Amino acid sequence: MTLLEVLIAVVILATVLVGLAGYLAQFTRDLNKNALRNTASDIVTNRLEFLKSVTSYAALDDFIETGAAVPGQPNFRRTTQVVRITNVATDYKRVTVTVTHPALAGESIRKSTVVARF
Repeated sequence: MTLLEVLIAVVILATVLVGLAGYLAQFTRDLNKNALRNTASDIVTNRLEFLKSVTSYAALDDFIETGAAVPGQPNFRRTTQVVRITNVATDYKRVTVTVTHPALAGESIRKSTVVARF
């Protein structure tokens, strides 16, 4: 009778451990993906803050880039768009920065800000 109880306990323990291993693998993948998202968000924020510090309104157009590598961040790509919006009452530029990484599977981190003519 004791051998049967031990076998049942081993089967239950093995089932729990297999389930736990699957959970831990998924948790690790999600943790790594979130770390990449946080890094991409930091890259976007730093770029926008840099562009907001540019002292010439016209010079903003010099920072347009498409799919540029990010220095010090392997596999990250950054795109900066600057669109001028003018009408009778307003003149401003909408600056949008997008960062991608191959491990984010088509996801991209995108933020925008508006810079008024000064």
